[in-house]
Amino acid sequence: METTDQQKTQKRSILPMKVALREALKLAGKDGFKLMIKMLVYPERPLFIGSFREYLMQGRMVLQAVYGLRAIYFLARRGFVFDVIPVTEQSKHNVNVIDHNFWNKFDVFRFSRRAESLLYLLLSAHANKDGKTLSIGPKNEGELLLFRAHGFKDVVGIDLFTYSPSILIMDLHEMTFPDNTFDTINCAWVLRYAYDLPKAIKEIARVAKPGALIACSLTYTDVVGHSTGTVCDVASVLSLFGEQVGHVFWRDDVDHTPGRKTRLVFQLKK
Repeated sequence: METTDQQKTQKRSILPMKVALREALKLAGKDGFKLMIKMLVYPERPLFIGSFREYLMQGRMVLQAVYGLRAIYFLARRGFVFDVIPVTEQSKHNVNVIDHNFWNKFDVFRFSRRAESLLYLLLSAHANKDGKTLSIGPKNEGELLLFRAHGFKDVVGIDLFTYSPSILIMDLHEMTFPDNTFDTINCAWVLRYAYDLPKAIKEIARVAKPGALIACSLTYTDVVGHSTGTVCDVASVLSLFGEQVGHVFWRDDVDHTPGRKTRLVFQLKK
């Protein structure tokens, strides 16, 4: 007997959000004015911008406005309720990931440009804008809108919770996409949340097309997922992809200091 979408997903309301609002007020405190100025003048320099229209479409104010209006629209249609992935005994670590990103850091509503440095590296590597692009763990539509503003035509996201039809409920460790689906895969600050990093890497490689570009940003930590004990750094990620690593367009190698941030962009061989 097949299960329905309602049986597969859980619901979480965003209405009782005193804690989240308190965190938002903290974010908008003494640095609020500086952030407002940065929104007005962003980007700071014309990287990959061919016209004034592109400058406007890629700027913080326009993307923030589009993201905010879309979020309000989709949430209102859904009765201000999110879909949340069911948690099994194997994936119970996802509870901590969901709580951390949904409430504790208020990231579910925070427009983050965390993937922008990876995006510019992908553009430098001549990513296929006409192909299929997968964004893993975007939290909200901000990252997807950023890619679309730079010309990527077919962008879809997956996460453990969603309000948007562009972000599918899916676990990185068990994606339901067919083999060889995506031309570009972006996972910004995601792999450290994996509860089984080798399995997650195998899934990424499975759904990527031959010659696909894989972009990762990592925060170095001694333990990933608090279950596998796999070290999360550029060398470890490359070793897990093994012989499937083709040309490496960019890699940051830093000392193993917890909290250090690194980036990796390479082509996948199959």
